[in-house]
Amino acid sequence: MNIPRPAETLASLGVRPSARRGQAFLVRRETGSRIAGVASLDAGDAVLEIGPGLGALTDALLGAAGRVVAVESDRRLAAWLRERFRGRADFELIEGDALKIDLSALLRRMASGGKRVKVVANIPYSISGPLIARLVRLSGCWAMMALTVQRELALRIAAEPGGKAYGAFTVLCRCRATAREALTIAPGAFYPRPEVVSSVVVFAPLAVPVFPPAEEERLLAMVRLLFSQRRKSIGTVLRRSARGFPWAGRIEEAFAACGIDPAARPERLSPEEFNRLGEALRRAGWGRWRT
Repeated sequence: MNIPRPAETLASLGVRPSARRGQAFLVRRETGSRIAGVASLDAGDAVLEIGPGLGALTDALLGAAGRVVAVESDRRLAAWLRERFRGRADFELIEGDALKIDLSALLRRMASGGKRVKVVANIPYSISGPLIARLVRLSGCWAMMALTVQRELALRIAAEPGGKAYGAFTVLCRCRATAREALTIAPGAFYPRPEVVSSVVVFAPLAVPVFPPAEEERLLAMVRLLFSQRRKSIGTVLRRSARGFPWAGRIEEAFAACGIDPAARPERLSPEEFNRLGEALRRAGWGRWRT
């Protein structure tokens, strides 16, 4: 069943969808069922849904998973959802901001009793980047994620080295998970109707992260530095960044040690190659990144 008269429902709650925040409420339950299908849910799964909105996806998730925990930041929508799903023992609503609550503790709690934890969400466009970054860092806490995002972001996440869409955010995601675009969703599935197509990206955690956890922040800082000047070769950027530091004279040694061409541009390097480069620079004495 679709959400009937979404404009009237939202107006009755005093909710005005924010264009600035990129709010678009899923209103077609059929689309929710397709998203749930991508997540391959069964009774052994506990699902974290972020931003349930009017519950179109929630309906589909409850029909497929063993348990659904939904996080909603708007108190008016939260109250409406509590009433709509009142009496459902397999549904829990948490009123809060997904960027601020302790997601690690929540995901661990959901996994108690041997449940597989999956994250399925239609994320407001304005918080997609920071929220995905938070979730990816928690890759040890979930079995898969199916996230609906703006297609432009989906292409960046799923990009391969060498393409224009490949960048620092790609590397951040792919150093902890595989990612693929699984489904496209037309604007008409949402209210208000967005101007862009959306996509569902499926993430699967890597058994071993590409970047060692103790080195992850340092390596991601290097990646961001290199992509901030993506038209320049990695050698040019790193030599300039090293000026005035004692390790400046050992950069060529680091390139030789890791076998990476200093003339390459950053979009040519895979996450594994960034890791090799970062390790070689660390061994050469590199202490910090400087733009």
